[in-house]
Amino acid sequence: MKRKIINERLQKAIYQIAPDVYDQVSTTYVKPIEREDFTMKNSAMKTLTPKRLILAFSAIAIALCILIGGITISSTNKIDSVISLDVNPSIEIATNKADEVIQVNALNEDAKIVTNELELEHTDIEDAIPAIIDSMVENGYINEDKNAILVSVSNEDPNKTENLENIVETDINETLEDKNIEGNIIKQNANNDKSIAKQAEQYGISANKMAFIRNIMKKDSSITLEQLLPLNITELMKFINNKHIPVDEVTNKPHKKSSASSSENSISSAPENKNASSHLPASKENKKEEQNSSLSSSSSKEKIQNNNGNNKDEKNSSSSSSVSSEKGKSQNSNGNSKDKKNDTN
Repeated sequence: MKRKIINERLQKAIYQIAPDVYDQVSTTYVKPIEREDFTMKNSAMKTLTPKRLILAFSAIAIALCILIGGITISSTNKIDSVISLDVNPSIEIATNKADEVIQVNALNEDAKIVTNELELEHTDIEDAIPAIIDSMVENGYINEDKNAILVSVSNEDPNKTENLENIVETDINETLEDKNIEGNIIKQNANNDKSIAKQAEQYGISANKMAFIRNIMKKDSSITLEQLLPLNITELMKFINNKHIPVDEVTNKPHKKSSASSSENSISSAPENKNASSHLPASKENKKEEQNSSLSSSSSKEKIQNNNGNNKDEKNSSSSSSVSSEKGKSQNSNGNSKDKKNDTN
């Protein structure tokens, strides 16, 4: 009995929660919704006149120009290569894909003196390099005694890296030749080690010079950072020459020795010469030695030719004398035979 009452009460509660209103809804009048007229007359779209077409195309053209201009500006301001020059001034030059200078970073006080009056941004790299080298010479950082320059180029494309290295090397050599200075350019693979870059920033030099110094230290454990940091590139080159450390092993790149550096080594190892030729530049001494050697070789050739000529003359005279003597003998024998015949007759 109690179970029946409970079921009835549950059914009643369910009905109250979800009442059956179908009859009420089905008999209620619903007013239809009025539809809007979407014809051309009532819409905002109207027939375009020629004037409106011109305005529309103009707006599209302007938008395209802005888009293309934005892409061009972003590409010209994007860093593609970084070129480092170290003498004692340490300078980094950032260029775009067209090899135009975007920015120049003077990494120490000497570099600020060099670049202070130069306007290098938006110039071609082939104009920027000579301007920097000129300023280094004028401010006394490069001369006949201090002529070593460490060059590093960083680019993702190895071919572009090599091309830029050659451009920079040619520009430096031509600029120094105009000033009667023979440069010693040391090309080094660019450094990508962040720890070296951080240490270089701390000491106010380029990351590539710091890599150069640390590579020297790897070759001799007795060498300290404090020894090498105050030295410019020319002094560092003399240091590794005295330690008999190959330059190629420090730069990780083949080094083409200039005549100046090679003559420096020969002068330091050779005994002093009191002749006037010892005061001549290395290149002139080499030329003079070549001329002397060529003269001596030509004179020796002349002597050999003369000796050969004399030998030929002697051979000719001896052969002629022998022939004449043989002829004389034959004539004498013929004469004797004739005399014998006459006697017998």
